[in-house]
Amino acid sequence: MPARSRVTLCIAATCEYKGQPRIVFCSDRKIVQGDTSSETGDKLSWFIPRWPILFAGTIARADELIDVYRTELKQAKFRKSTIFDEFKKPPWVYKEKLLDERSRKLTGLSYKDLLQQKIRIY
Repeated sequence: MPARSRVTLCIAATCEYKGQPRIVFCSDRKIVQGDTSSETGDKLSWFIPRWPILFAGTIARADELIDVYRTELKQAKFRKSTIFDEFKKPPWVYKEKLLDERSRKLTGLSYKDLLQQKIRIY
């Protein structure tokens, strides 16, 4: 049986419309759940007003990551010199969440407790 493709296409581009700067977004609509798929998905969301986000992967995981961005960026102080640093923080927080989830699934311990006990898991 041939391998199934799970490619997501998301494109963002800058342009001008009536002399005003704009951003144009597009994506495919294919959603895969197990062995089935459909062209019914929307891979564009809003994580804070006027801030769109395009995503790939499962909808549930994308929603989790979007929620982390919402939480982390609520507290952010946006300055021209630090804006990129502020946008790097949510993926780090999300990675810690995924590590903790995996650790609890495999060992029953939080990731922090696992590190403290220096247990190796494979």
